[in-house]
This record gives sequence, C-alpha cells and structure tokens, in this order.
Amino acid sequence: MSEADPCSAYLHLAEKVFKHEVKPNMLSAYLRDLPLLNRELLNKLAEESEKISLTQPRMSWAICYVFEKASRQQKLDLFTRSLAAWYLGRAANCWVQPKRTAKAITRARRGFVKIGDAGWIAACDWMENRFPWELHGLPESENILSKVINIFKETGFVDFLPNCLLDIAQIQILLDKLEKAEKNIFDSRLIFKKNDDKLNEGRCWVVLANCYRRRSQFKKALHFLSRSENIFNKLDSSLDLAKLNYYRGIINLLSTTDYQLTSNSFILSINIFTKMDLPFWKAMGFSYLGMVNMQTGQLLQATKYFNKAELIYNKFNPNIYIAQNFTAFGKLNSILGNCDIAISQLLQAKTINIQNGRTLDVGIDISSIGETYFIQGRYQDAIYEFETANDYFSNQNDKSRLGVYQLTLANYWLNLQQYDHALSQLESAELNLSYTNQTDATVSIELLRAKIYFGQNKLLKTQHHILHALDIARQFNLQPQIAMAELYLSEFYLETHKEEVALEHSFSAQRKFQSFGMSYEESACKIIIANCLLRLKKEQEAEFYLKSALTISNGKYEELDWQIFAGLAQLSPIESAINMYYKAMETLIHIRSNFWQPQLSDTYRTKKTQFINHAISFSIQHENPKDVLCFIESEKTNSLIQQLKLSITNKAFKESKEKAKLSSEISRIKRQINTLLPSSNFSPEIHLLQKEMTETYVKYDEIVGSLERLNNKIENPTKLSLFSLQDFIDEANKRFNKNWVVLEYYILDGQIIIIIITKNECKQKVILKNNRLEQLLKLIQFSQQDQKSFSQNEFSELGNYLLPDDVLNELSPDSTLIIVPHQKLHNIPWAALGENPLVLKCIPLICPSLELLKFLWNRSEPDTPMAQSKGVMIGISEFNERYQDLSFVEKEIVKIHSILNNNDDVFTNVMNFEDLKNIFNSSQNQSRYIWLHLATHFFTDNKTGRIGGFSLKNQDVLLDQIRDLKSFPPVVTLSGCSSLFSYILSSDEQIGVTSTCFLAGANTIIGSVWPVVDGSTIPLMLDYYFYISKRIKPSEALALAQRNAINLGKNENFWSSFLCIGAGI
Repeated sequence: MSEADPCSAYLHLAEKVFKHEVKPNMLSAYLRDLPLLNRELLNKLAEESEKISLTQPRMSWAICYVFEKASRQQKLDLFTRSLAAWYLGRAANCWVQPKRTAKAITRARRGFVKIGDAGWIAACDWMENRFPWELHGLPESENILSKVINIFKETGFVDFLPNCLLDIAQIQILLDKLEKAEKNIFDSRLIFKKNDDKLNEGRCWVVLANCYRRRSQFKKALHFLSRSENIFNKLDSSLDLAKLNYYRGIINLLSTTDYQLTSNSFILSINIFTKMDLPFWKAMGFSYLGMVNMQTGQLLQATKYFNKAELIYNKFNPNIYIAQNFTAFGKLNSILGNCDIAISQLLQAKTINIQNGRTLDVGIDISSIGETYFIQGRYQDAIYEFETANDYFSNQNDKSRLGVYQLTLANYWLNLQQYDHALSQLESAELNLSYTNQTDATVSIELLRAKIYFGQNKLLKTQHHILHALDIARQFNLQPQIAMAELYLSEFYLETHKEEVALEHSFSAQRKFQSFGMSYEESACKIIIANCLLRLKKEQEAEFYLKSALTISNGKYEELDWQIFAGLAQLSPIESAINMYYKAMETLIHIRSNFWQPQLSDTYRTKKTQFINHAISFSIQHENPKDVLCFIESEKTNSLIQQLKLSITNKAFKESKEKAKLSSEISRIKRQINTLLPSSNFSPEIHLLQKEMTETYVKYDEIVGSLERLNNKIENPTKLSLFSLQDFIDEANKRFNKNWVVLEYYILDGQIIIIIITKNECKQKVILKNNRLEQLLKLIQFSQQDQKSFSQNEFSELGNYLLPDDVLNELSPDSTLIIVPHQKLHNIPWAALGENPLVLKCIPLICPSLELLKFLWNRSEPDTPMAQSKGVMIGISEFNERYQDLSFVEKEIVKIHSILNNNDDVFTNVMNFEDLKNIFNSSQNQSRYIWLHLATHFFTDNKTGRIGGFSLKNQDVLLDQIRDLKSFPPVVTLSGCSSLFSYILSSDEQIGVTSTCFLAGANTIIGSVWPVVDGSTIPLMLDYYFYISKRIKPSEALALAQRNAINLGKNENFWSSFLCIGAGI
C-alpha cells in the first residue's frame, strides 16, 4: 500500500504497538494524526487483520486495537464503534486472550443492543462462546451457539454461519456429542467448499480429525490431518500448521509408541506458538509434552512441563484446560507417591469437568482417584471410584480410554485375588485397545495376563507372557515397561527358587525405577531383593534393603510397609521381632479398616494368611499369649465392626431391575425344588436346579455387592486399632461383676489354639488335632442338616477336646463363659458340649470376636429388664404353599404373650416386607420396642451367604432387606430351624441372619444353629420368657431354660442347638 493510502497509516501505527514502540498510554497522541475512520476503511483494516492472523495473531490484534481506539476517539457513530469493538474481540479470540475478548465484546454488545441489531448481538454471543472458559460452561455455550446459528439464518448473517457451525462442533467434541459434531462439520464444510474457501475447508478436516480421535479411529484422524496439512502449506498458514502438529502429537500419544515422533510434534508446535506469542497454545503443548515424559519414565521432566503449563493457565483461567493439567499432574503425583496432593488435584479436575459437562473426562478423573486410593491401600474406596467411573466410560465412543480404564479395573481385581473378574476385564480391555495400535498397551496386557496366571499358579504361562512383554518393550525401548517386566520376572524367579536370577532382574528394575522417580515400584523391588537375599542366607544385606525400602515407603504405601515389617521380623531377635510383627499387623488392620464388605476383605486377606499364621505361631512358640490374642483378634470381624460404625444403606436396591429379576429367579427355583423334594432327592432334575440356583446366587451376590458399594461412599472411615486386652477386661468386669472367663479359639494348621482370659490372667493352650477330632468336627457339619446324627457321647467327646479342664473347674453356674469360635467351631451347639453339658456349669455366651463384643456392650442401652420394656412378637404359620405350614407358631406366640402379661404387640402371618417395615420403621414404633420374638422358617445360603433370610406369608425376606430395617430391637429371639447358621468366609468373617441382625440394631440374639423338630422347642421358649419376666438377662435366661430341659430329661434335640450370641444383656 502507498503512504497516501489511509490503511498504511493505521497499519504503521499498529506495527509500532506490536513492537512495543508505542505504549497504550501514549496511543491517544498518535491517533490524532490518523485519517478519519469510516466504515469502508474499517472493513479493509479488519480484512487485513484477518489475513495477518494466520502468521501473527498479536499483530492482527494490534491493528484492531488501533482502529477501535480511533473509532472512540474520533467519536464515530454507535454502529461503527460497536463494529470496531467486535472486530477487536474477534482478533483477541484469535490471539487467545479471553479477558481482552470479553472486554471488547461487552462494548460491542452494548452498542448493538442500543441499536437493536439482532444479527450483531448474536455475533457477540458467538465471539463470547467460541472459547467458553470464563463466561459459560460448555453445555451452556453449546446451547447459546445453537440459538446464534438460528438467528444468523433468520437475519441473513450467512457469512458467519459456517464458522459458527465449526465452533459449535468443537464444543460438541469436548462434550463427547460426536454425531452432532460430525453433522455440523459436514454442513460447515459444504458451505466453505461452495465458497471455494480452502483454508476453512482445511480447518474442517482438522476438527473432523479430532472427532475421529475421540472415537479412537486414529488412522482416519491422521488421514484428515494430512489433507489439512497440504492446504495449510499451500496457503502458508503457520498458525494452522502449528495447531495441526499439536493435534497430531495428541493422536500419536494415544496411538503409537514412537514417543520421539510424538515429542517432536509438540516441540515443533510449541516453538511456533512461542514465535507467534501464543502463550495459551504453548501451555497446552507443555501439558501434553509432560504426558509424553510420564509415558517414558522421565517424571522430573514431566513435572517441569506441567508446572510451565500451570503458570500460563493461571494467567488465563481456562477452566477446562486447567482441569486437563490437574488430571495429568494428579496422575504424575500419584506415580511419584504424593498421593494426597494427587487426590486434591484430581478432585479439582473432576469438579471443573462436571461443571462443563465433560463426561468422559469426569470418568478419567474418578478412575485416576481410584488408582491413587489403590496405591494408598484404600481398596474399598478405590473400587467405589472405579465402579462409579464405569457409568462415565460405558456410554462413550472412546475405546482407547475405556480400554485403559478396564486394564486398571483388571489390575484391581487381580490384587484382591478375584481372578475371574480380572480376566473378564482384561479381555474387554484387550478388545478395546486393539483399535489403538499402541505397543505399550500390548505390553501392559501381557504383563497383567502374566500376573493373573501367576496368581493361579500357572507358572509356565506366567513366564511366557512376561518374557513376551519384555521382548516387545525392549524392541520399542519402552523403559518403564521394561522395568515393570523385570520386576514381575524377579517375582516369578523368586517363587520358582531361582534367587540369583531373581536378584539380577530386581536390581535392574530397581535402578530404572529409581531413575524414573517411581518410588512405589522402587520400594517393591527392594523388598524382592531382600527376600532373595534372605533365601540365600545373606541376612545383613537383606536387612539393609528392607530398611532402605522402608525409608522410601514409610507411611505412604501401607501395602508395602506391612511386607517390610514382616521381613524385618524374620531378621530380628525375639523382642524386636514381636515389635515388627505388631507393626505389620497394625498396618494390615489399617488397610482392612477401609473394607466394610466382608467378601472384599476376605479376598484381600487370602494371600496374607501365611504371614498372619507365622506371626501367631511365633508368639505361641515364645509363649506370649497376649500377643497371640492381639494377632488373632486383628483377624476377626473387621468388616462387620466397620459396618456397625458406618451408615450403610440399601436405598437404590429397589431401583435395580437386575436384582429384582434375580430375586424372582431365586424364588422360582426354590419353588421348583420344594415341589420335587423330598421324593426326588437325587433326581437329575434336582441336581440341575441346584446348579442353576448356585449360579444365580453368585450373580445375585455380585449385583448386590456392587449396589452396596455404589450407594455407600464412606468418607474417612475410622481406622481400626489393635486389640486392647485391658480395655476388654475392664468392660467385662463391669458387665459381669468379675465373674467371667473367655475362651478364644483359632485353628492353625494341625492345631487349635485356645486363649484363656480371666480378670487376672491371659494364658494359651494348644490342642493338636487328630483324626478323631477332625471326624467329630466333620460330623458337626453334617449335623447342621440332621441333628439326630450327633449323640450325647459325641457331645461329651468333643467337649473333652475343646473345653480345658482347668477352666471348667473354675466355673460356677452363675459364671459367664464367653466363647469366641473360629472357622469350623462356629455353628456348633456349645451349650451341650462336655460329659456334663456345659450349660450346667456356666452361662455360655457366644460372640464372633472380643472386639465386636466390646462394641456391642458399648452401644447397648442401660440395663433395663426386658420384662419392663415393650416388645413385639411376629409369628408366621402359613406360607401359601411355598413352605410347610408351622401350625405350632400361633400357640407359641399366645403362650409367650400371656407369660409377659399381654403388654406386647403381636403380629401374625405378616404378608410381605412392606408390612414388616411398617412394624419397625413407623415413627410410633421406632423407639418403643426393646425386644423381638420372630417365629418362622429361616433359610441359609452355603454358597455366598447373601441369600439367607426368613419367610413371611407371601414373601422371603433376604439379608439386605433385614439390614434395611435399621430399627431392630436390642434383643432378638429367632425361633426356628438354623436361625443362627452363618456362612463363614476364610477370613472368619460371617454372613448370615445373625450378623445382619447386628447391623439392623440388635445387640443380643437368641436362636438355633441346627434344625429343630417343629413345635419341640415351645417348652424351652416358654421357660426362657418365664425367666425374662423375672428380670433376668437374656444369656442367663436361656441357660436356665436349657438347664430345666436337662433336669426334665429332655433329649438334646429339644434344647442343645440354642445359643445366645452378642452382648448377652
């Protein structure tokens, strides 16, 4: 342009502003010398600004800044001033300066509103929502742009229409509305093609590439980027080329393992963004470059890039990109062991992504929080996050992210020894990740498969898959994966007693992890090194590596800490060894504090059994009964105690169609089996139905377990602590006036350990199991189905084994004997054991653990006699042909009612669960019932424990429904066959009506562990309530009733199977 051209004067001044030769406060003086601005000149300058934006966005903005200032200083008409401000906002958007954009567009909008120009008001909305970081969230911006498009069509602003369509498509991609985005890209491209606008057509290909990237269709995405690249090169659009390289880097990061190529794409784009003074785009490049460095194990370098991105983002406050950086930084800090910082960052990212409707990103954040909890040993918290994330991933098109999530979930189930779940998730992950062509994903899949085989003891397959993974990782120089494969290989060789080879691999892995800054893995390597050295009798070196591991792990990784303490215990003298065992046990109980579901706690404990038994054996060997007791108690009822302390609800159970369907299936199969029994006990049809029942039980257990977790996020559960004997003694003395003894049992290999506790001492006794004892214990199990098969002589013989003579000799009829069984010793009729039945010598009180007993005592109400309190009796005698009717029930209820002076509520033949809930949960009843007598059919589940419960007239009530009542009276009597029978997990956690009644509010439970003959127990029940009416506490009342039966010469079948479980008061 010539100097005479007015444009030149404006452009010359803009260049001075661009080069910082003219400061903003000096501009007014220079504006006086400019030619008068008119609308034609304004539009020419705006066109020039748009052209320059392809290579120099800040210069483009400077041009608009000059003419917008001039329009105001020259006091042009309102429309021209507003238009100048709009152009300035557009240029600020191109330079990615949201605050400058907002300021300019606010001025423009004010003018257009005064004029009443709907088209230009819509254009202002468009500019404000192209990059909706501050003003609106993504969903609102999508909504606004949809309205803008309609207004453009109505007002004839067709020139803006294709660009606006492309902008809304980019927002829809961020919201994972890919079909809508693709349609808008198509419509936009058609208009650009018709107008022969090659540049913007190329931009359409870039946005379409992002759409395919979100679908994990990476080849198509790269194809469209290549098409765009040809156009941008021809038009010399440096800015578009820089953005293209940035997007190519993202696709390469997700789809290849050529990290050098990926880094080069980001570095190239960052260099161009720096040259063009585009700090925001530079920050996005830094963030992704940090992710590349995370993948290659260069964690310190990754930290540097994330920090650079954060510094820039803080100036702009682009919330969705701040969230992206928080997510990446959170993952990094999780790897570095800064777990609390990681969780804080991930929670911030999650909050921002929720506000912006970014469903997939919310899922990623939640899953990453789960991974961090997992590293901390917070396994129950972790599965809650993982299963919550599932809803965010399952409806998305991004197979790559879904596959990574499924790999994470597979690893979780693997570490809880649930190999079927792990394998199922792994196979799903493998299918989804097959679309990505990522070699590191292949390595991760192979290593995880190897770990599953290792857990299943399939050692040849384990070795094959680890070596295959290692070969691939070395071929592509995937250093973190090489180190991980070496770690797994060292575990394999240690297991197969090739300690020297294991050492070689563990040393190599440890050095790599140390250089990466991956402290968890480094510490894990040192534990393996120590175990190898211990096997090779190099104790001093082993101790050195364990202490070195502890220095890294101490307090951050409890899953590693307990293993370190366990190793140090083996290397320490007796007193120090006991101290180390205590530290290991305390760490384990902290981990298990996070479990409130017994099934999860049980599978976690499975591989810890060897250590736990070793700690107990060591203490027994060195005659430290208090230590033995502490270690035994740390193993019992942890989950039940946590559930009692927490508020677990089943609020969404009724909404689950799948659960309802399975419940119906169970009822159907039960009806069919009951129809065929007893005439067809061994028919093929019965066997098929029983097999179907087992499979349905397992499915039901999984569904209900998942529903429990999803509906119960427990914030900061109380950490369990090691058992305090003195605290227990103090409580027992208060409750039983110092007239009590405890027998705590623990089955250990070929021994039964008995810990005997009195107010003055704690001692141990070891019973060596022999064939006859084993025979008796098996016979007890059979007797749970048919009580007649166990004789008085066998009761006597079993008592001789299990009841120490010196304890029996110290007992008196008013002594309380607290019995804490273990494994096979649950579900046996303790009252009948011994040559003279135990109940004649004392008042037996059964409890799953002393820690639980202490809890129940502490939550028991003041000792108000039942006879002075309001109770409720529920008797079910008719079952609509679902079960055999119980004609004696109404008779039992009437007689008990008369013994208690008819002061209590009576309900017979309650129809269904809703009616039962009304009895307990109505406001008028909730606070007045102190005791419950329930007479009906009880049923058990010896497959999962979950399907136990009792029957009403028209409906079975399952355990999760019982727990949902939440208002059971403190004292509960369950009058029926096997009402106290519980399913016992390997960890000694119990699932059954008993534990569920505790959860529903009961403290003391009376019932039967065996079947009883219909109506035969009426005299026992009447005697029991007679003593209750005399203000005698439940445990003693039951003992007195059983003594009456014995004195009257009643057969054991009539009284022996009844026990008092829980507080006893």
